Amino acid sequence: MPAAFISALTASSICVFLFLISAHYEYSWRKRILLSMGILFGTWMWTNLTMAGAWQLVLGFAMLGELGAIYFTVFNRKPLLAGLFFALAFGNRTEILLTAPIFMFLLLRENFERTNAGAKPTKNQKPKAENQTSNTKLSIANRRTPIAKLAAFCAVPFVLGIATLVYNYIRFHSFTDFGYARIPGVLSEPWYRHGIFSIQYIPLNFGEMLVTPWKRVAGFPYITPTGFGGSILWSSPFILFTLRFGARRKVLKYAAWGAIVVLTFILWTHGNPGGWQFAYRYAMTLLPWMFIILLENSPEEITPLEWLAYVVSFTVNAYATYLFFWTSYVQP
Repeated sequence: MPAAFISALTASSICVFLFLISAHYEYSWRKRILLSMGILFGTWMWTNLTMAGAWQLVLGFAMLGELGAIYFTVFNRKPLLAGLFFALAFGNRTEILLTAPIFMFLLLRENFERTNAGAKPTKNQKPKAENQTSNTKLSIANRRTPIAKLAAFCAVPFVLGIATLVYNYIRFHSFTDFGYARIPGVLSEPWYRHGIFSIQYIPLNFGEMLVTPWKRVAGFPYITPTGFGGSILWSSPFILFTLRFGARRKVLKYAAWGAIVVLTFILWTHGNPGGWQFAYRYAMTLLPWMFIILLENSPEEITPLEWLAYVVSFTVNAYATYLFFWTSYVQP
């Protein structure tokens, strides 16, 4: 399989959408490059996507789908294309399907604003009969427009969903059996002792995603990733900037946080933290939304603290990639 080519092509496509999205913000080229390269080379995405195994590639495809869906939903409204990319995202990571209401809300947000603005009457103005007729036609058109947008957005995901259910039935004789539990021995693994999903797994995943540090070794290089998880805050300290207050468009920022909360909850209830990986690879699906938040709340100029955080992030992830692929210091 041309895994290296697929991995590189996916990363390149992700880069294109990062720049397309950032172009809609009044940042300098230097700031846009820093924010975009931060996602590509300052996060755990670099090492994990470079592994180019099936589990890693689907995360890359999911990121690409999310970014494409965000771009064609918010910045260049094309509902059909947005739905196509959304189908790519949840077709590779099923939990992304739960963010569909957020995409639908963002897709219709413009219509809500226009309807409200058009509903305000002019002071002391009495509408004429012809204006009433015109307003009635406009109201009908406005009601149809959201329906048409939602239909276009849902078209491809609906077809993919039906095809998946039919496939499940043909192969497993059940529409709702996705085959995960049929992997030989998977339910006997210790991290699935409460089933595939359980709220009892939340403390474990919380620790793996946000707390677990690197491990110490007796000789050089003295500190290395564990190879089975690790805090994303250690690998990418710049993501702490998502906690800044303020936003250019508060609704978009809150929607992004909503998507992060939904996805994180599902990830934390999954028994296996991710197996062989650098940091918490499942959190790659959070990166598109983190990018949006950083675009919304960042200052126009690069601050000294930002430079420091990004340089540390680039260095840590370059070091981790080197250890994983060119040395034997990180062992499975």
